[in-house]
Amino acid sequence: MERVTYRLVATGIIKKGNKVLISLKGSEPRPIRNQWYFPGGNVEAGENPFYSVLREIKEETGLRVKVLRVIDFFPEFRDFNPWKFKGWMMHIVFECEYTSGKPFAKDDIVQVKWASKKEILEYTRKNSHTRLAKFLKNSKNLKSFFQRI
Repeated sequence: MERVTYRLVATGIIKKGNKVLISLKGSEPRPIRNQWYFPGGNVEAGENPFYSVLREIKEETGLRVKVLRVIDFFPEFRDFNPWKFKGWMMHIVFECEYTSGKPFAKDDIVQVKWASKKEILEYTRKNSHTRLAKFLKNSKNLKSFFQRI
């Protein structure tokens, strides 16, 4: 029997007023290069996911945030192999509140921007193949979160 591999991913939905921060992935392998997404990344071995999302947001955007709550937790099967990984990714999605800093692109991010719910939904409607669109489709709790902002 083949061993099942899981990768834990912490993602932050950062609110500031009625907008959320999205980031454009630049150096990622295809198929997610040049796509808008929410900041976040892999939880490192032994790392608490709450600290992981804070670290990833700071590394990618320079922002300081406060974690408010877990919005959702859901699996996604990855069968493309740019990182030599094939298996289940378990996403933990955190609602975060902006506390300080001016967002700028760092690490594997080439651009960041504050986007309204309308902008995000329009982007995902026109680009249904993107990771952001699939992310919103897979997360029922995230859909209700966006209805409230």
